[in-house]
Amino acid sequence: YKSKIYFSEFNEYSQSAYTIVDLNLIWENTLISIPFEVPTKVKTMESINETMAGNPKPNDYYNAALYFLQEKIDLYNAKDSMQTAIARRDTPAFWMYYRHALILSELNDNKAALKSAKKSLIPSINYIFSAKAAAELEDYERAYSNLGSLKLVDPKADSVSEKIRAELLLREEKFEESIKFYSEILKQIDKKHPLFSEVTDGRGVAYERIGDWENAEKDLITSLEVKPDQAYVINYLAYSWIEKGMNIEQSLQMLQKANKLKSNDPYIIDSLGWALFKLKRFEESKNYLQLAVRLMPADPIVNDHFGDVLWSIGNKIQARYYWNYVLTLNKTEKELKENIEKKLIKGL
Repeated sequence: YKSKIYFSEFNEYSQSAYTIVDLNLIWENTLISIPFEVPTKVKTMESINETMAGNPKPNDYYNAALYFLQEKIDLYNAKDSMQTAIARRDTPAFWMYYRHALILSELNDNKAALKSAKKSLIPSINYIFSAKAAAELEDYERAYSNLGSLKLVDPKADSVSEKIRAELLLREEKFEESIKFYSEILKQIDKKHPLFSEVTDGRGVAYERIGDWENAEKDLITSLEVKPDQAYVINYLAYSWIEKGMNIEQSLQMLQKANKLKSNDPYIIDSLGWALFKLKRFEESKNYLQLAVRLMPADPIVNDHFGDVLWSIGNKIQARYYWNYVLTLNKTEKELKENIEKKLIKGL
């Protein structure tokens, strides 16, 4: 289903050669714990090699370099991979320069390391990061304060500042205000600007949240026309269509593409399963929705979807179990609770 990720994140690989996992089997008063090892280092290297043999993206180079740095292996490859990641990003993130500096330091190239480190300390980048970090903590006063400082130290960053401000308003669910800021940015940039696809996407989400689907659809499609491989934008548009009962076959194709772009993302997997459910391809739908539940076991919508598909293939007792479970979750919204209570009485 639709999940809007407003700020990008980066993930780091495990530093251990093996991950030790306990599989716990519990019934009545009995517990059996079965330990087993997963060769994480071997699997990680296999994954890196497979990714690099295909069509690697900037973040793939970054993650590979980060893994080499953490494991203190193949540091020259780490340096080359990080430099490629930086070169292929329209606007390299400050943490890329920071990690690049650490790699160069490990290689005893201190002069180059210092130069890269200084790039990670550009004041405007610090204010951008601080604003985003404050927003994640829902400290919006501090976030807006950092944006004000950003405009003072770097007037050229005005469009970036306004975009982040629009994102903050979107997070606060001040959708109309958010739309105004996004619209002002679009007056200042054209389709070739690196922010264009993100701004049209953000405004599209805001329009959708206030019920203006005509403008929302237009913006989301425009964003994808400019930058087709945005997995989360694909998911947002496709799931919206599915919920409106339109373009479901097209949505399925789009979600299959999104799933390739962002494998194992629970929101995309759920949307994919839900598209198959709407097309009455219940067995295929069950496989995807079951995986989504495993990835997000405490999510109300995912569990509700899985209950629906279980009912549709005749597993009605299991379906009721999942619907009842949704009613116990704190995040379950009132409308969903009311719909489930009806299903518990009448079924689908």
